[in-house]
Amino acid sequence: MEGTFVDMATRLQGLLDALDKLPDENEAGKESDITRTTTPSPVAAVEQEGLTSTERAEALWEEVQEHVENLDYALMFCQAGGLPTLFRFLLQAAAAAEDKEAEARAVPALAVLATLTQNNLPVQELVLQFPFGEVEDKDKKRSISSNTGSSVRGVMPLLASFLIKGADDSSSSSELNIRRSSRFQAKALQAISCIIRGHRVAEADFVQHFALRVFIAALQPSQDARVHGKALFFLQALLGADDATRERGEELASLLPLVVPCLLVEEDEGLRHTAACVVSEMTNLLGGPTVVFGREGGEALREAMLKRRDVIEKLEGVEREEAEDEMRFWEVLAGGGEGRVFSRDGERAGSGGGGGGGGAAAAAAAAVEEGEAEDVEGDGGQAAAAAPVLLLAPPHYLSGASNAP
Repeated sequence: MEGTFVDMATRLQGLLDALDKLPDENEAGKESDITRTTTPSPVAAVEQEGLTSTERAEALWEEVQEHVENLDYALMFCQAGGLPTLFRFLLQAAAAAEDKEAEARAVPALAVLATLTQNNLPVQELVLQFPFGEVEDKDKKRSISSNTGSSVRGVMPLLASFLIKGADDSSSSSELNIRRSSRFQAKALQAISCIIRGHRVAEADFVQHFALRVFIAALQPSQDARVHGKALFFLQALLGADDATRERGEELASLLPLVVPCLLVEEDEGLRHTAACVVSEMTNLLGGPTVVFGREGGEALREAMLKRRDVIEKLEGVEREEAEDEMRFWEVLAGGGEGRVFSRDGERAGSGGGGGGGGAAAAAAAAVEEGEAEDVEGDGGQAAAAAPVLLLAPPHYLSGASNAP
């Protein structure tokens, strides 16, 4: 085992040396603001003859990503001085927004950053506390951060700036950074998500300082479906975190109007499913379906519910069976009620004492369709219990695979 670690340390060192030697094709001869102390490695020269600088960078980062899927090797990468190399690629892309080659070289670096930090708290800490310097912009000298140990002045302004304008200054703008490709923005959002998720302090910092602006930009109708998917997955994780509070739900509730359209995307079942998970978690934090229907975006949610139920009711055979979970979600949501009650571990909505099924659910659904109050009486003549919010089975990428959004 020790020999394996030594071999991997040597290999990672060689890959980093090779990446450091790649020229910055737009700033040739200019030293990077971030430097890394290296030692000679027998594998420093990676054979990539005939490839451009961008192609060599992609090949090198791809191999690094394969290695750092292992949590121990991810930490080894950081200990070998890998973060300065990685951030040099991102800072070059930040300093030259119109340079598509710099952006292309940064895409695989963002993928590595996501893989490094996902479900890896020690590496998340190292990334969040990384001491950035200053990077030259075409128009001004821009301070990216200082070593404060907070995502507010650390890596987050840099990554957020890839999605929104003014993320690195005092601006409260949520204007989409249209100079960036959707592929690049999807990778940047994935990296943000992996760095933040599961880290309580970072989650709180992000929600307070960046979440609304980032999600508003990422969930714009003009955005690519890949960006929508990653944004919804991240949003669902923040709302469903163990320590998520109603205050967090209130902070993010204004995003509901941007989430609702994703519930109606016919050609993308996964996107609809993740959007439903967001609605479930938001509903729980805010106090139940009745509360959510009364918020901004609630009427649009009601209309989406009616449209999707109408579509599902017309399905037959296998297609109808496959849509049962979604139909159950809408029925429970239509059941109204207040309180934080939901089903987990495969328990179906309406089973047990939670209410929301049978005649009561049907009556409640009819009331919602008519826009009436949702405290409908059940079959027995007594008021139905608050319907549980169905928490749909999590998307397959919640398993922790390295390609998770």
